[in-house]
Amino acid sequence: MDSLPTDNEIIKYEKKYYSSIKNKIFDVNKKIKNFANKNNFTYIDRFEMTCMFFKCEILTPELKIMYWDNMHLTLAGSKYLGSKLVKYFNKLDGLYID
Repeated sequence: MDSLPTDNEIIKYEKKYYSSIKNKIFDVNKKIKNFANKNNFTYIDRFEMTCMFFKCEILTPELKIMYWDNMHLTLAGSKYLGSKLVKYFNKLDGLYID
């Protein structure tokens, strides 16, 4: 049976994941966000919800893997991101429920 990663190992992998996507994804998402702003619509960047301080979440709070590969979410990752989106929209509507 494999053991769970330590907190330090998780941080190491979160930083590694961030480094692997930052140049490709963040630049493209910034261009999309600028386009959206110029054309008066909202672009929701999932990486803004899961990446900060030079690392990206790779595990859900239940310690389930969020990604199959660099981009595609697992079912657990989709549910976790979905819960973050619900909080985001509730906050916009003034209905913030944690």
